[in-house]
Amino acid sequence: MQQGKYLGGQIPYGYRKDENAEGMYAADGEAASIVQRIFACACQGMTTGEIAKALNKEGVETPGQNYMRRHPENGRYKNSSEKPCWTTSRIQCILHNEVYYGAYVGHRREAVVPCSRKTKKVPKEELILLENHHEALVSKVDWIRAQNCIRKVSNSSAMVKKIYPLKGLARCGYCGRLLHYNSRAKEPYFSCLPSLNSVEDACFRGKLPEAAINEAVLESIRTLISGAEKAAGAEMRPAQTPAVSAAEIEELQRKISLCGNERLENIEKLNTGSITKEEYFFRRNQIKAREVGLRKELTDLTEAQDREAAECDPDMKRLREAGKKFKEEERLTAEMAYVFLQEVQIYSPERIEIRWRFRDDVILDVTKNA
Repeated sequence: MQQGKYLGGQIPYGYRKDENAEGMYAADGEAASIVQRIFACACQGMTTGEIAKALNKEGVETPGQNYMRRHPENGRYKNSSEKPCWTTSRIQCILHNEVYYGAYVGHRREAVVPCSRKTKKVPKEELILLENHHEALVSKVDWIRAQNCIRKVSNSSAMVKKIYPLKGLARCGYCGRLLHYNSRAKEPYFSCLPSLNSVEDACFRGKLPEAAINEAVLESIRTLISGAEKAAGAEMRPAQTPAVSAAEIEELQRKISLCGNERLENIEKLNTGSITKEEYFFRRNQIKAREVGLRKELTDLTEAQDREAAECDPDMKRLREAGKKFKEEERLTAEMAYVFLQEVQIYSPERIEIRWRFRDDVILDVTKNA
């Protein structure tokens, strides 16, 4: 690392591996020219937002799209939008990267403890910085000028980790991108941040209040739970109508109870002399044989009912269990969202579509009873 050689990983946008020098970078044609253009725009006084809008308007390929085109077999960026989506943060990352004036910066992060996967940011004075390491795309003078022209961003180490119920689930209904979550506002909200830098996107450009979105999602979950509770026999699919009814079991239990009454009546008749001992034993054996048969029939039906319950539709069973667990929740939680939601597509505060973690036919059956 201290020699500044490329040891693997993703090569910075605008560069490729130098085929003539092992472990070194070389300018990558068109991508390199885009990097140079970004620095030129910054030095001319354009903001990062203005630069992003200009690139999006022209349909310039983003670093993520560039990587996917070169490495289609790799799953990185697979969830990215197909449309160019330059953002202010992406522009800032490029403008702040020393690699573009030919410097190599290593040892940016290190393990918190030896052999740990958890890492921490290394202090600036401990970084490995090698200048004149590879071909520069911009001069150091222009790089410094760009730093002075762009707005300084807050120190990421001072930022609070964002934890909220719909993290990773809330997407723009128009473009499909994950929505940006602003937790620093007085009232936290979602927004389609990339659309702010694109003049063509049909995305909702206003604020999507988290409280209103969460309440709407929670209400949909409550409706689903209510429908699952009201659906009589909803655990069974139409083709799996139970072969054993509760009425049959109740009737068998009634007959077994009558056998007990008949035994008592038979004993009473023997004690009063109404019947002989021979008649008593004959009737007792008859009652016993009938009761044994009834109990066996009841056991068979009960076991069949248990088997049918075990074969219950797994999605419906999972939904009913989730409903029992979260029925009394008064607010949307991250755990509840994970159990019920696959994705929440938000078009506007008034239009929200939910993809559930249950099959569509199960959702349809349940909502009919809501």
